[in-house]
Amino acid sequence: MGIVRDFSVESIANIREIIRVNVDEEEQWKICDWVSDWFIDDLDISDYLNNVEEYQAQMVDKYDIGSKKFDEILKNVHNLDSEYASKFQQLNERILAYKKYIVDIAYMLSPKKVSQNLDSYKKDLSKIKDDLCLSINEYLTNYGLNTDIVNSMASCYGFKENDIIILKKAYDAIKADCEEKDFKHDFFAYIAALCVNYDGDAFRWWATGDLPKTTEAIAYLKKIGLREYEVKQLFMVINKQHDASNYEKVKGYGLDFSEEEYNACFSNEKLKEENRKDFAHEMIALTIFNTDTISNGFLNLITGGEIDILSSFKGDAYSDGFGEIDQRSDIDVINIQKRLKDKDIFEVITTYNQEVLNGKVNRVNEFLKNYGNGDIKKGRKKIEEDLRSHSLGSDYISGDLGEDIKNAFIINGMTWGTKELNEYNMNTLDKMQEKQNDIQKKVDNNIKNFLKYIDNNMEA
Repeated sequence: MGIVRDFSVESIANIREIIRVNVDEEEQWKICDWVSDWFIDDLDISDYLNNVEEYQAQMVDKYDIGSKKFDEILKNVHNLDSEYASKFQQLNERILAYKKYIVDIAYMLSPKKVSQNLDSYKKDLSKIKDDLCLSINEYLTNYGLNTDIVNSMASCYGFKENDIIILKKAYDAIKADCEEKDFKHDFFAYIAALCVNYDGDAFRWWATGDLPKTTEAIAYLKKIGLREYEVKQLFMVINKQHDASNYEKVKGYGLDFSEEEYNACFSNEKLKEENRKDFAHEMIALTIFNTDTISNGFLNLITGGEIDILSSFKGDAYSDGFGEIDQRSDIDVINIQKRLKDKDIFEVITTYNQEVLNGKVNRVNEFLKNYGNGDIKKGRKKIEEDLRSHSLGSDYISGDLGEDIKNAFIINGMTWGTKELNEYNMNTLDKMQEKQNDIQKKVDNNIKNFLKYIDNNMEA
């Protein structure tokens, strides 16, 4: 029969008693206990099959497994058990659906079926396919999803079906936990904060979007009902999809996963380049759009009302890189935000993505209409004007504004006259001008590429 891992109530109670006698109530005199433990041979349970309790007593003594440590072990076992129970349940539901599909296809190959006329045969094949799709949809319906939603999320972000199910569970849990007026912000904020690049520990994300720290977002999702493995999977996938975080950068947040597990959690190889978008990038922008705090309002004031566009397309235009993946996401967050109002967030995002993918909506035209109050030409003109106008916020994003301010104070605070001082001031000014020229070239190139994308993808 072999060895059985017994986690029954009776077995756990027996081990607790062994721990009480051998660890909790026994004096564990540090160095003395360490020496005595050192003399306990490496234990092999096969040597104790006739006296398992003796094996357990020596194990808890050797490794000082007290009640607290034992509770932690039980918790880990429970989490692992829950993880695999959920996975096996999902797998079983899928297997049953495909089992029926295989049986039906096998029947279609029988002499009785292959002898029927072609039109009737095609009709029966079509029904088998429809039944399979219906079965899959019934499975997804349990999570408030359908194949259209799954396909659109997979096509835009590369998420697998299980990733989308976990994201929907997080969405429902956050919605149930927070007040209705805070939900728009809180959903985007907690999901964005799972990406370590948007950790609320950084001042800019706290000030603009009132984001929690990444560790706080992880703890919160666990608190409201997501299992450890679900939070871990969501964390890994969002960071890997963002494609800005290697294993060394993400491993220190209290979630236990290997580098191999992290690298295998997501792949964009099957994504069509023209559909690819950055999920975390969209979440952080939508967080800032829906933030109503004093710090956000103050920053919006001093940037001339540009806090929203600085968190999306203008901010990217004034940063280091602005490729088409970010361009699509920056356009889409503006369109999604305009559609939100009091509607269901998950439905708005997935419906919008579906409509863009199937050609029902041209994202650029909708973007230009949103910007031009329904007029595409006015929208195109206003976007270019906003992109080319400098503000405190755009200058902060594009270069080291703090260093420029410091140098300006030094120059203005000094008295011109001595040869050495004049040379220092002129050298500093030359360096500032050279740096500004390099920044402007980069910004001009980003703006040109974004406007080119708009012009190439808009419909007359």
